[in-house]
Amino acid sequence: MKEAHINDVKIEFDPIKHQYWLDERSLISGTRIGSLYEDKVWMKYWVSDMCQKLVRTYLDGSGVPEEKIEELIKKINDCHKDTTAMDFGNACHAWMEKFGNYKRKKRRKPAKPKSEAMKNAVQPMVEWIEEHNPEIIACEEIVYYLDPDWDLDFSGTLDIRFMLDGLHCIGDYKAAKKIDLTHYALQMVVYALAIEQCTGIPVDRLYIFKLPKEGLKFQVKIIEMTDQLRKGGRLANYLKHMEKDVEKALKNSSTKKGT
Repeated sequence: MKEAHINDVKIEFDPIKHQYWLDERSLISGTRIGSLYEDKVWMKYWVSDMCQKLVRTYLDGSGVPEEKIEELIKKINDCHKDTTAMDFGNACHAWMEKFGNYKRKKRRKPAKPKSEAMKNAVQPMVEWIEEHNPEIIACEEIVYYLDPDWDLDFSGTLDIRFMLDGLHCIGDYKAAKKIDLTHYALQMVVYALAIEQCTGIPVDRLYIFKLPKEGLKFQVKIIEMTDQLRKGGRLANYLKHMEKDVEKALKNSSTKKGT
């Protein structure tokens, strides 16, 4: 469990469950707010495709032995829980945190990744940092935001914060093969709100660093932070809490109806 003290507020973070806590109260994360408008239709087709592949494998030839039926059912039921991509992304983040702290003179230079895929993913980011020489302020920084009007809060972990060309910038590493830029841009906007509230320093730019994976190119997306985006970030925080409250109300309604 990691802890962060932000303006007299103690935030606890469970990196395994990716869950934030304040006084034993579970907090909505910036990632979840960012996914507010994420299109999840693709997931149905992905799960269906994975199920078909598994079924073909097990039913090919002479069919499925009886003792394998339960194993097959479990595999199909859990196919959406494959964490391979998540593990790869976490490893990239962990290595970049070490490298960022090395540039801040907080740690020794990390050894190069043993995995060729991971090495190919982080190398362009290393080259970008060497070329642009940002003044790195923090890596894997836990942030917290409490809306002053609606009393609705959230927490999250920011990958990197730095000064570049006199501008206060925040950045996020994305190692997924496909990314929804609208989703991640919204996530960065709400992180900017948290940083501004925590530090009192306006955020000027948002960076999304798309780490290359499976032959894809390294990309850097830059978004200028504006007051309009700040309003949108506050509204997204409000809507995510409302969504959670509605889900809770529906669940309670369903439970009462069944009793």
